[in-house]
Amino acid sequence: MKRKAMLLIMVILIVLISGCSVFSTSNSTSRRALEKNLTLWDSFSMQGIVEINYKALSFRKNFTMRKDGNEFNFKVLNAGLMGLNPKPLVSISYADSLTIDASGFAGGEGFIPSNIEIGNLGHDLSLSKYLLPIADEIIMNRTINRMELDFNFNKKMQLVSVGKSDKDKVTFEYDLNNNPERIAIVVDGIEFLIINIDNYKKR
Repeated sequence: MKRKAMLLIMVILIVLISGCSVFSTSNSTSRRALEKNLTLWDSFSMQGIVEINYKALSFRKNFTMRKDGNEFNFKVLNAGLMGLNPKPLVSISYADSLTIDASGFAGGEGFIPSNIEIGNLGHDLSLSKYLLPIADEIIMNRTINRMELDFNFNKKMQLVSVGKSDKDKVTFEYDLNNNPERIAIVVDGIEFLIINIDNYKKR
């Protein structure tokens, strides 16, 4: 009888130990995936086509976006003849301050502020710095609320949306190489701005 009890205890211990090991390995794999996917947004350069839809206004233009740590620059370009000598229609940059220049975009004054500067924002633009310290909670729930925003992830630990609600958010899609492929800004349930990424490079 004692021998059977001992064998039962040993079986239970083996199951518990192996189960803990499997969980630990799975958690570690998810954490590495989360870290890799978050750092995609820390420093990068990308190019492609941006689409803007606002009331009767709709257009497609080339864009460039670059982020180095806390410095960010986004330009919507108006290419010249044969695509040569592209000039910025809209430029948004952030270093110590946020600057928006829409002076090259005739007719955009109604919804894009022109030539403004906001200083002393003091925001750190590193997603990994904000979210990796709470990786366990993200891995368990695949969602987290920070800065009054919901950050949602898929099973691959890729960031798929950030926003206040389903009607007001930014969504992210990825290509077969797990690089960003499409970003959409949704306002009142409508995709107001769509960024189709043709070339992404992690820096």
